[in-house]
Amino acid sequence: IIPLFFCLCANAAMALEDDTAVADIWLHWGEACREQADFDEAWQKLHQSLEMYRELENHRGITAVQGNLARIGLDRAAYDDVLARLDESLTISQTILADERVTAELIYMKARLYHRRDDNQTARVLGQEALALQEKMNDQRSLVRTLRLLAFVAIRLQEYDVAEQLNGRALALSEQLDDINELAMSHRAMTQVYWRKNQLDAARQSAETSLA
Repeated sequence: IIPLFFCLCANAAMALEDDTAVADIWLHWGEACREQADFDEAWQKLHQSLEMYRELENHRGITAVQGNLARIGLDRAAYDDVLARLDESLTISQTILADERVTAELIYMKARLYHRRDDNQTARVLGQEALALQEKMNDQRSLVRTLRLLAFVAIRLQEYDVAEQLNGRALALSEQLDDINELAMSHRAMTQVYWRKNQLDAARQSAETSLA
């Protein structure tokens, strides 16, 4: 149903010769495929969208597509490709769009990349930079993810008390937001902290809460 819907929308936009609408539809089509883990189809639609956004010099569209392609690249461990996409998008968001929300998200993704590469000192610097922007904007949902990422960075650096403090903030925010997905992931992260601190009863309790 979803591909048929997007196909009909794209055909209608093409008939109207509305290139921006076509690029937007391909972007959202690619996002939908990515959410369903259909990465090959997502990659194709996102590249179609990127090509058209470049022709239109639509900078906001370019950053949106590159962000989605970077997420796919992270899942595929294509780290050099991800870094290039994020760096291009950051240049656009900082110098052309001047959009702190977009910039914070891109920096967060770059922190995730360096964490995946096990360069956790760099990941920490970038994560703290994203965190500062998100706190400035009071973007609580993004704060939860960044705090949890910084907690995992601290775990890799064997700074377990720091990790507990950071993830404690993420857990409290998740409760305030009443977001069951973020709660589950924050309890999972706390399981990792308690396990490494050899607090096994607390680790089991956090794991059971996350599982539930």
